[in-house]
Formats: sequence, C-alpha cells, structure tokens
Amino acid sequence: MNTPSAMLLFLKLPQPGQVKTRLAKVLGDQEAASLYTLFVEDLLVALDCVPAKLTVYCAPQEGTPDADTLAAVRDWLGPDRDYRLQQGSDLGERMAHALDTAFQEGTDRAVLIGSDIPDFPAPLLAKALDDLRRMPVLLGPALDGGYYLIGFQRQAFTHTAFTNITWSRPNVLDATLTRLKSAGLDAGFLPPWNDVDDIWDLNALYRLNLAGSFAQSRTMAALEEKQELLARYDLHMEMPGCGESV
Repeated sequence: MNTPSAMLLFLKLPQPGQVKTRLAKVLGDQEAASLYTLFVEDLLVALDCVPAKLTVYCAPQEGTPDADTLAAVRDWLGPDRDYRLQQGSDLGERMAHALDTAFQEGTDRAVLIGSDIPDFPAPLLAKALDDLRRMPVLLGPALDGGYYLIGFQRQAFTHTAFTNITWSRPNVLDATLTRLKSAGLDAGFLPPWNDVDDIWDLNALYRLNLAGSFAQSRTMAALEEKQELLARYDLHMEMPGCGESV
C-alpha cells in the first residue's frame, strides 16, 4: 500500500491591492490580481495531476469573517477541495501549523508549496513526494534567496525550521538550513525556481516558457498581450529579492 502523502498549497484571495503588490506598481492593482488568479488556477492544474491529498490554505482577510473568506475561495476554485485558513502570527507559524496538522491527521510525507510559481510542473511535484521516501527534509530554493517549497517526513518534522527567521529577507533559505542543521537534519533540494513577485520575475516567467507545455496555459495567454511591456524590463537588471517565497 502506498504511504499517505499530502500537498499543502498556500494562497491568498485575489483581491486588488492585497496580492502581488510589487507587480501592481507596474501593472496596477486590478491587473496584478487578475494575473495572480491565473497563477493559482494554472498551478492547480499541475497539483491535480499528483496522487496526493491536496489541502488549500487561504490567508485570512483582515476585517472579513473566516467563514466568508472560506466561502469566497470555495466559490473561486470550486467546492470539491479541502479549504482551510492559515493560522499563525507570521509566515513561519502558518507554515508550521499547516504541516503539523497534516502529520496529526496521519500523513507520512507532506509538501507545502507557495502560489507564485504557476509554471511548476507536475512531475517535479511528484518527485518531491517520492524524494521524501529517502530524505527527511526537502527544499525548493527560490531565485530570490527564499524557498518555494518545503517538505518533511513525519518523523523529521520540527517547528525549529520556522522559528527565529526574519521573513522578507534574501537569506531565508540559508537561515532555514541553519535551523535544520541545529536540529540534526540534512535537507535535499529540488531545482531552483523563479517565483513571480515583480515585473522582472514576470518577464522571466514569460521568456522561459515560450516553448513547452506551459506555453498553452492561461497565464501565458495573458502575458502574450503584454509582450511590449515585458520587453522594457531587462532580465539582467537587478531583481531585488524578498525571501518570503511561499
């Protein structure tokens, strides 16, 4: 019998002014929110191809009852998923809570992924879960110095990986590895990936996916209409990293 495995997707409701704020500086609030909507929907196409239990964790909205937030994400992504609210005072607490919950519910391997990598392919998601059969911890390094994915075996899970880390810094991955080492854990790695936070990242997403299966995605169809704008942003310009990828 296959070992139970789980995927945990962290996302936000695509409210203008509340998501992709650095992209919004160039595109405007509404267009940035519309693109983020496509990011999530395209990533779910890949997630739905992976044989693992998927739980969607939505960030709570200030001033909105939790039940209304869950209803809104259910209306957006459909009724046939497991939706929950992220819980915790910062990103680290929220991730630790989601992973801890998965293990308490019987999962043996769990992978948590952010929603800023719409082109991440299903085979790499399946590889992440398979790798966790052999290694205690797995990380997907983001190009900004953070990480887009973190996974644990049940017996290796530790809150230490998420404590005393200053999120929104380009050394988040290094700080996490230091915490894991202090807990006696060695991590494996997936390939580095470009998570989309700003217009330079968006340019890279478009240029890197002109060929391949993601070229047929809704995200790429939207970016086709922005070729002239994207061409103004040189991929070799400095791309300030935030380090808070998930």
